[in-house]
Amino acid sequence: MLTIIKPRGDIKSNWESANPTLRMREWGIEWETTVGVGEVKIKIGDGTTPWLNLDYVIVNDITKKIVRTFAEVTAENPELTEGSAIDVLWAVTKKKFEFLNQKVTDISENGDIDLTEVALPTFTDYATDDSAMPDARTAISNITSSIKVPAFISNAKAALRGLVTLGEMRSLLVNSGMTTEAGKYFLDAAYGKTLADQISQLNSQHFARANGNIKYGMNGIYAGKFANGPVIQGISDVYGACIYIISSNSGETAAYAFTISNYSTGHLFFNRMNSSNSWQLTPWKQLL
Repeated sequence: MLTIIKPRGDIKSNWESANPTLRMREWGIEWETTVGVGEVKIKIGDGTTPWLNLDYVIVNDITKKIVRTFAEVTAENPELTEGSAIDVLWAVTKKKFEFLNQKVTDISENGDIDLTEVALPTFTDYATDDSAMPDARTAISNITSSIKVPAFISNAKAALRGLVTLGEMRSLLVNSGMTTEAGKYFLDAAYGKTLADQISQLNSQHFARANGNIKYGMNGIYAGKFANGPVIQGISDVYGACIYIISSNSGETAAYAFTISNYSTGHLFFNRMNSSNSWQLTPWKQLL
């Protein structure tokens, strides 16, 4: 005849409020809120220690099971499968993390990773509907630091197609002096400034046209005839063609005139002008 042993049992709150002392080897079974439902915890008495101070000897909850050893897994990058034992499940998980960690290490240390087998994620490629594709400027502005990979690829493709296929390259790329194709590219602003400076420099290196009168404050090199230039000897007229070097400084304007007309054999004249536009030397002093 079988003997039925019925250990003491109750819910957690009742055990804690009563806090009994179990007799030696007496079992106490605990449920969380309802007797017979859910997780089971068991304590065994020693005859002296009250309930609250006793340790649980059995906890019937798979989430609290201790895996003493891992199963052996030989695959470098194993896959998780349904129905695996707990020791296999955790062994595969451990191996998977080791595999991923090694890949991260390879990338961070020397970039040694084979990307030839990595497939791009699914993205909108505008292969069948160009009308939905944003223009190049919009696509470029859509690429931000928080964008997802598929959206990044879609916008990058739209930008490239806009630049190359739709001719938007003309409004985005500029001539920086590296092409001779006229009218195809806009001029880069910095390069345009360089060209303007070079043109100004070239202009300053050429003779300016002499015209009218020499005036106080003028500077430069002039070719031609000034009405108040040096007078031809014996003729009441100025030389028709001279090269003038004019410089203003310290309250006066100094002028040198090298004659190149038919009336001259290469004379060199000098004069100074004050702020009232009056020559200090009358006539001009002939140096040669």
